[in-house]
Amino acid sequence: MTAPSYSLAELLICAASEAWRDDGEVLATGIGVIPRLAASLSMLSSNPALLMTDSEAFMNERQREYFRDKLIAWKEEILKEAMRANPDRLAIRTKLLEVYAKRRDTKGYEQLAVQLYELTNGQGEDWLKAQEMGLGTAPENPLYQPGGQPSSTPLSVEAGRS
Repeated sequence: MTAPSYSLAELLICAASEAWRDDGEVLATGIGVIPRLAASLSMLSSNPALLMTDSEAFMNERQREYFRDKLIAWKEEILKEAMRANPDRLAIRTKLLEVYAKRRDTKGYEQLAVQLYELTNGQGEDWLKAQEMGLGTAPENPLYQPGGQPSSTPLSVEAGRS
């Protein structure tokens, strides 16, 4: 598999967006294309309370779908690569579950949740967090209920049969 290629501008936008992570309600005035896009990305991904001037907020609305999809795909690829390099690190799997939950990817979420269940034996903080997020993604899935276990036929497959 080849590594994904990102332009320097895309990497700078993502890195610069971290400058406003969890800063709360502050005014971001990005002067220049990359800082403005970074502020928009930060507002969409990590700091929804970030304030922007009217023109920047307008651009933010127009670019919302593009950035959200790019950001999620980028995070997913990075986490999958990290998971391949560090298969025993449960935190990486939990972060990837967050990506699937945000995207409402119930099939991908369930497949990874089953792997996490098998690695944790359904115990520990990582599994509890996965169950909690799973309830928000697919509340009807018994895997995410207290004491839930993987079934022999995943619920996402059963739903496709009906």
